[in-house]
Amino acid sequence: MRKEDNKLNIYFVFWGPSGAGKTTSLEYLYKNVPFSKKGELLKIEDANGSTMMFDFIPFVVLPEEEGNINVLFHCYTVPGQDVYEDRRDLLLNELNDVDGIIFVVDSQKKYLSDNIRSFKELKEKLAKYLNKTLGKDVPFIVFLNKRDLPNVLPKDVLAKNFNDAVDYVETVAIRGDGILEGFKKISEFVLKKLLSELE
Repeated sequence: MRKEDNKLNIYFVFWGPSGAGKTTSLEYLYKNVPFSKKGELLKIEDANGSTMMFDFIPFVVLPEEEGNINVLFHCYTVPGQDVYEDRRDLLLNELNDVDGIIFVVDSQKKYLSDNIRSFKELKEKLAKYLNKTLGKDVPFIVFLNKRDLPNVLPKDVLAKNFNDAVDYVETVAIRGDGILEGFKKISEFVLKKLLSELE
């Protein structure tokens, strides 16, 4: 969070293993979020179309209950491939702060270990670069994505691997199922937390 006069900048990062649906979730959010103003969606991709660096959306929100405070949500995704680990480090270093995480899980059984490994890395990097604890200092929500596919693990089986989340939302990013609901939950939680800290 960065406070500038009557402007409150809030930073979200979509994190998760390669192919889990981070960019698809962000693209759906960008196209369908009911905010009155939004900036451009910037995509940096490799030759295969995967997110190589990040996607970024500045949302402008004017909540009535906050009077003259302009709230801007800045949303990024990180590349999930192992080869781009240094770029995940770079993003956290550049941001210097993260207010909330949307952790995107591939619900298929065969990707459980990839999800767990990515979650472990996230916790380690937040501690290393920002000196913060996931869940305690940085709230997060879990998008249990690809629920429309066969061979997905039950919600409760997946959720127990990602403790202390604000919520666990079942999503189908290609259709947008659960995306707006999940973002609303985490954004309201984070906004309430940050405003209380400013009082």
